[in-house]
Amino acid sequence: MIVLNIRNLIIPRLFTFCVIIIYAINTFSQSITHYTESDKLSSRWTEHGIQDRSGFIWIATKNGLNRFDGYNFEVFNISNLLGLLCNQITYLCEDKSGNLWIGTEKGINILNLETYKIVQTLIPDTGKISSSENYIRFILPNSNGDMYFTTYTGSLYKFESKIGVTKIENSFDKDGSFGSRTSMAIFKEHLYIYSESKGVHKIDLKLNKVLSYFGQHDQQHVGLVKNSKKYGIIFCSKKYLETLGSKADTLISILPEMGNEIFTILEDQEGKIWSIKNDSITIAKKTLNGDFSFTKKLIFNPNDNVRIMEVFEDSSNNIWFCTNNGIYKLANEKEKFSNILRQNQFIDKKYISSFRGILEDNNGNMFFGGYGGLFKNDINGNMIRLFDQDPPYTPYVLIDKNSEELYALCEGFGIQIVNKNTGEARQAGTNYNEFRNYKGLYLVGGILANDGDFWLSSYDHILRFNNENKEYYSVNLKYKNYQFTDYPANQIKQLSNGSIWFCTNFGAFVLNKNNKIVHYGKEEKGKFHIPFDVVNCVFEDSENGIWIGSGTDGLAHLTNDKIEYFSIYNNLADNTIASILEDNDKNIWVATNNGISKIEYGTKKIQNFYKVNGLSSNEFNKGSAYKSKNGTLYFGGVDGINICNPSKLVDSKIANSKIHLSKCEIPIDRNETQTFLGNSILRQKIELERNLGYFYCEFFIDDYLKSNKNTFQYKLEGYNENWVPLASQNHVRFAGLAPGRYKLRIQGTNALGIKVKNEIVIPFIVNQVFYKKWWFIILVFIFVSLVVGYVIWTRFQKIKAISNMRIRLASDLHDDVGGILTKVAMQSEILEDE
Repeated sequence: MIVLNIRNLIIPRLFTFCVIIIYAINTFSQSITHYTESDKLSSRWTEHGIQDRSGFIWIATKNGLNRFDGYNFEVFNISNLLGLLCNQITYLCEDKSGNLWIGTEKGINILNLETYKIVQTLIPDTGKISSSENYIRFILPNSNGDMYFTTYTGSLYKFESKIGVTKIENSFDKDGSFGSRTSMAIFKEHLYIYSESKGVHKIDLKLNKVLSYFGQHDQQHVGLVKNSKKYGIIFCSKKYLETLGSKADTLISILPEMGNEIFTILEDQEGKIWSIKNDSITIAKKTLNGDFSFTKKLIFNPNDNVRIMEVFEDSSNNIWFCTNNGIYKLANEKEKFSNILRQNQFIDKKYISSFRGILEDNNGNMFFGGYGGLFKNDINGNMIRLFDQDPPYTPYVLIDKNSEELYALCEGFGIQIVNKNTGEARQAGTNYNEFRNYKGLYLVGGILANDGDFWLSSYDHILRFNNENKEYYSVNLKYKNYQFTDYPANQIKQLSNGSIWFCTNFGAFVLNKNNKIVHYGKEEKGKFHIPFDVVNCVFEDSENGIWIGSGTDGLAHLTNDKIEYFSIYNNLADNTIASILEDNDKNIWVATNNGISKIEYGTKKIQNFYKVNGLSSNEFNKGSAYKSKNGTLYFGGVDGINICNPSKLVDSKIANSKIHLSKCEIPIDRNETQTFLGNSILRQKIELERNLGYFYCEFFIDDYLKSNKNTFQYKLEGYNENWVPLASQNHVRFAGLAPGRYKLRIQGTNALGIKVKNEIVIPFIVNQVFYKKWWFIILVFIFVSLVVGYVIWTRFQKIKAISNMRIRLASDLHDDVGGILTKVAMQSEILEDE
């Protein structure tokens, strides 16, 4: 036997988890999305932001107003929004009626979000359009519909719909000013206005009168006040956070663990309080006993000199940072996965965090093999590094041998027999050298079959290992024109009926217990047909259903009576499947190249998980998945092991997201189209002319967790009664529709696989061309009838005239002949008389 010792071939290296260090400050880099001018944001310098009741994100910048739907920024400025005072937007607020108040450096514009037209303009200093008195600093709505706003000079104004704008004077200041950098909050029927230089002023909302003045600390305030579920109201000073004391008009310090130099604060929908500085945040989370635990996290690189202007939270729990360097979106999603063996948890520069093999032995110890070596996590939770990556072989597959040893199928070194306690490894195979001279023992997959021998997949072919004589040997299996054992298999799997599946780039070849081979692929027919040839993995569920994972086209589910397909078009996270597992509730878990999908048993509803849900990376390695005896799921990825206990997994989101229209376009004539923003088109009667092109609309879901992973489907009633999947495409266009009545229905599902609770319904009519309309046909019929009648009448008149003429001629002829005959008769009589 050849004994292979790791590192100098003498003493195996034992590494406890003391070499693994968790950084004191965790980074949020994985879950932050950054938007700048390259994303069509009108300016890098952003002042303020909100989410309106229709789900849009609105951003105030130094160069215009921006509306964001998760896909595109729609920019409004003085060139395309009639009546906008200027392009420098300073503050945004939505009032009780759903209008958007736009604070600028020259006053306030009120934008009707149904018509997208400015309906009112407020200029505090009406005599000076460029006065600093018009520079809007803060806008605050009251529950009764009144609006309060402050200016750069510290003036306070109140707007009432029936009265208009009135100024509230500060009786405690000779200039009537409330100070610079003011902010406001309403608490218990009082307005609190807080400034950088003059402390807190308490104002009676009914009397519009300043009642008291307190908390002045001489330039120690940053002028920020926020409402809080726990504290009622929080004042943010330069040194500490404060709230109202038990005695009236006093302030007391709270949450000293938040530190000082706090720029702003935020209390999210779950009640966590975020203390935010320019480079980091501290999160105070309430514990079970009512206290707070504090976590400090890094947001931006301090060298980037990012300055935060405003922070707000949207309805899907994302935190948005308005900065001097664009917009940053931080996903505030609950982490559903834990991670171990990640790259940033090691001080060893040679460590590689990509993992393949996972195993639980009969003693409950977990083993993880990958490019970073082989690790053992014992039943007491101690992580031990059995060997590292030097020499460089990787345990792709781990198979239990006995209580002392395991098999490691390695890249480049064939089958290694490893001592579970010491990490000592020895080579399996008396003819190892015969096969190692080429890629024959670069193993990427394999199984210990029911007959006691190994089936192995190497870089270039499939081979076997005889466990009795300890020899490798080649196999020759052929199906039609496929000598498929001459090629590598992405995975080899033996199912409960004894059949062995070879997953290849030419389909799945199945060797049954009678040594008969069948093939699943695109060229096959009937039950052996699947719509792809690249097969990465196969899995048998508890009901003997077969799941086949593709490297290109999603997932196929084979049962006795039918075949189902899953792909990105019905919300699968990605079409490249790495591994498949089943949890204790019969749900199927699919690791992909872009996240993990959970397919719910029975309903086949798909829920997706990404970095924002706690995954260390969205990319996973083929065949690297394992379910432990207690039901815990392990997935090996390119950055460590991801762990999930499905029984403890609780969805943090319910179906409270909605789908909205973003923009619609319809043609007016051959050279012009009319654009409808938001849901405004739903209040219109839409009639399209048959020969005028198209109907186009864009839509979005007000869940911004991962907008590019939201999926949609539509049905055009009157044309096709089937739902048509759009995947992540958020627009549809129709052209050349036949005349008739139509109803467009659009449904959506968010990135986590939760279907939104509403749908968009747009009825419209495609008019018939005028020469096919009923009135035109009737007119033509009448016209033709008149023409035919006129022709008949004219012909009749001609015939009548001719008849009359004949009668006249006959009558004249009769008279003439009669006269002649009479004359002849008379002459005859005369002659006769003579």
